Amino acid sequence: MTITVRAVFLIPTPESTATAHRPQVHWGLYRASTLKWHQPPDVVPPGSTMDPEGTAMASVMTWDPAAGCWTIELRVPCKLLPLYLGMWLSRIRDVPRKQQSHQLPFFSVPLGLSPGSCQPLGPSIVLNSPRLSLASTPEDLARATSSVNFTLYARHASMASIFIVRVPRENATGSSGASASVLSGAGVMEIVLDPRWNRSGDLWHICVEGLRDIGSLCYGWRLDGSSRWESGGRHHPGFLVLDPYAALAVQVLLPKDAHKSASRLPPPTAGGIPPALLGSLEPLVQHFDWQATAVTAQRPAQGSAVLAELDVRTFTNHPDVQPPHRGKLLGVLDRLELLQSSKVNTLVLAPLNAPRGGKPLSFLSPDPELSSSGPLNVGRELKTLVRALHSAGIHVIMQIEFCMTAQSGDEQWLGLSGIDKELYYRRNVDGGAFVLNTGQPAVQEMVIRSLKHWAVEYQLDGFVILNAENLAQDAEGRVLDSPPLAEAIALDPQLSGLRILTSVSNAALLPRSGVRGFPHYSRLGVWNDGFTRDLRSYTTSGSQSSVEALKMRITGSPDLLQAQWGNKGLPGGLASGRLPSQGVNAPAGFGGLSLLQLAAAVSVFAALRRKHASLLTPVHFVSSSRNLRWHSTASPGSTASAGGKPSELRHAVAFSVHSTPAGSASTPAGSASTPAGSAVYAAFNPHPTPVRMVLPALPSGE
Repeated sequence: MTITVRAVFLIPTPESTATAHRPQVHWGLYRASTLKWHQPPDVVPPGSTMDPEGTAMASVMTWDPAAGCWTIELRVPCKLLPLYLGMWLSRIRDVPRKQQSHQLPFFSVPLGLSPGSCQPLGPSIVLNSPRLSLASTPEDLARATSSVNFTLYARHASMASIFIVRVPRENATGSSGASASVLSGAGVMEIVLDPRWNRSGDLWHICVEGLRDIGSLCYGWRLDGSSRWESGGRHHPGFLVLDPYAALAVQVLLPKDAHKSASRLPPPTAGGIPPALLGSLEPLVQHFDWQATAVTAQRPAQGSAVLAELDVRTFTNHPDVQPPHRGKLLGVLDRLELLQSSKVNTLVLAPLNAPRGGKPLSFLSPDPELSSSGPLNVGRELKTLVRALHSAGIHVIMQIEFCMTAQSGDEQWLGLSGIDKELYYRRNVDGGAFVLNTGQPAVQEMVIRSLKHWAVEYQLDGFVILNAENLAQDAEGRVLDSPPLAEAIALDPQLSGLRILTSVSNAALLPRSGVRGFPHYSRLGVWNDGFTRDLRSYTTSGSQSSVEALKMRITGSPDLLQAQWGNKGLPGGLASGRLPSQGVNAPAGFGGLSLLQLAAAVSVFAALRRKHASLLTPVHFVSSSRNLRWHSTASPGSTASAGGKPSELRHAVAFSVHSTPAGSASTPAGSASTPAGSAVYAAFNPHPTPVRMVLPALPSGE
C-alpha cells in the first residue's frame, strides 16, 4: 500500500520543455533529523540522480500543458510513515555541474503527521479506529489505530523531537507476575518537529497518525537550545526528558541505537546508559469500572470527619499483608478491617507521586513502585484501592507538594530542568536549592491541571498541599497578599466540592507573617500547625502562656479562622472567615504519631463527638446552643499526686461545654435548642505526674 504525493509548482511558462530547461526537485525522506535524508529505491522516479553533495535526490519535473504547471509524483509506501518529505527546487543550466543548483527555500511535507494542536498540554487521543469503549478487549486495543497529539511547553528550546518506544506487554511484568520496575524497550521512532509548522509561541505540538496498540507505547522529548548555565539553560539533546503532563511515568531501558539521531550523546556513566524516565500512553486507553462508588459515596461533613495519616509503604509492611502486596497499594486492602474498626472515615495518604522520603519528579503520575503487578498497572491498582475504600465508607485525601522536586539540584535534567530550568524553577529565598516557580503562569496551569487530574482520574476527595507557602510567592519569590494561584485553587468550580487543606513549613513566607494562615478566600481549610505547636509547648513547658495558647486552640483557633473584616488592612482572602471545621487539629506533624496507632482511643472520641456534635463541633464560632465554661484546677478536692507540685495544678486546663436551655436569653426565639442536661467535661494535664481533679457540682437541672 502506497501514498501518492503529487507536487505541483506554479513556475513561469518555460522557454522550452527541453531537459536543459526543466526544473528539478531535490528531495529526501527524513524523520528524526533534517540533516539525514533517505531515498528508498522504490520511491525514486526513473531518471533521478543524487545531487553533488550526496544528500538529496534530484528528479526532473514534467510539464503539464493542460494545467499550466510543473508536476512530479512520488509513491511512498505506507509502512514507512510517519515521516517528512523535504524538497527544494533548482533549474538545469548549461554551466559546470558544481554550479548548476540554484537552491530555493527548503520546505517539507508531513506524511502520516499533522501540525497538531496547542491544547491540551501533554498527550491526547485525537482519533481511534475502530472506536474503543469499556468493552474493548486487549486484542481490540492491539488492533486499534490511533492519532495522538503531543504538546509541550518549552519556551527556550530551539529544537524539539518526539521520541516513541514500544514496550512489549510481556516485558511489563516478571515471569511470575512480580513487578518489573524497569521496562525493556523494543523498537524506537523519533520525529523531529519543524518550528514552522509545529511551534506556536512557546508551545511545541505534533499529531502522529496511525499508531497501533498505543497502550504499549512510551514517549519522551529530546530538546536542544541554550546551555548557558548562568541563564538557566540546561538543554542537552543526549537526554530524553519526561513530559510534565504525562499521566504515568515509567523507567524504560532503551535499545542501543536509541540516541543515534542525537547531536550529542549522554555523558558516560560507570554503569552504562541508565534507563530513561518516559511517559506511558497506557492511561489514554485504560478503562476502569468504578461500579458507581464515585457517584454514591457521600463525603462526610467537615465537622464529622475523623482523619488519619497513612503512608502506604509503612502501613503495608506488616505480617497481616500478603507478601506480594507489602509496600504496595493493594496491601492497604489487606488491613481494611483495622481501618474500619478505628472509626476513621477519611484517610490522608502520604504523597503517592514520589518515592519514600523523596520528592516528586512528576505531578500527575503515581509512583510505579507502588504497583504489585507491574508499572503499567499502578493507575488501575490505585483506582481499585480508592473504590474499595469508598465502598467501606472511607474517603481519601492525598498529600501533594508543589515546592521541592526531585530535580531541585543540578545533578540530572530528566524532567522540568531539562525542559526549561529558567521557566519552571527559581532559587529559594535562602539562595539554596531550586524550588518550583509557582509565580509563572505556565507553572500555575500545571498545578491546577495536576489537582484536577487526581480528583477526576482517581476520584480523590481532597488534598493536603504541603509547603503551601511556595504558592503564595510571585516569580521573583516575593510574598503576595493575594496570590493568583491560591485564588485560582480556592475558586475553581471543578475543585469546589473537594476538601483542600494547606500545610506550611515556614509561616514567615506567608502574607502578614502567617498570622491569618494561607490565603483561603473562605474555601481552603488549614492543617493547623498552630495546634500541634502549642500542644507541644504546653506538654513540655506547662507555662501560663502555653496554657492560654492551648485554650485558643481547643476552642477552634478563632485567631486563625474567625472573620476579621474590622481589620481594614487585610485583603479579602485573609480577612474572610472560615468554619471551625475547616481547621484540622493533629497531635503531631506529618510523619509523626498516626491516629491509627491510637485506634481504640479514636473510636471512643469519635463516638463522643457524634453524640454531642452540637456541643463539640458547632457550625459557627458563636453558637446559641452551647455555653463554654472554664474551671479552676485549684478548687478544693483537686490535688497533685505524691511527688507532684501543687503549682502544677495551675497549668492544667479544665473546661466544660453545656447545652443552652430553650428559652434562655442566649437562645433566639423560635430556635431549636439542644436537649437540656447535655454537658461535656474535659481536662488536660501537661505533666508526667497524675493530677486528681473533682468535677464541679452540676448546675440545677443538669
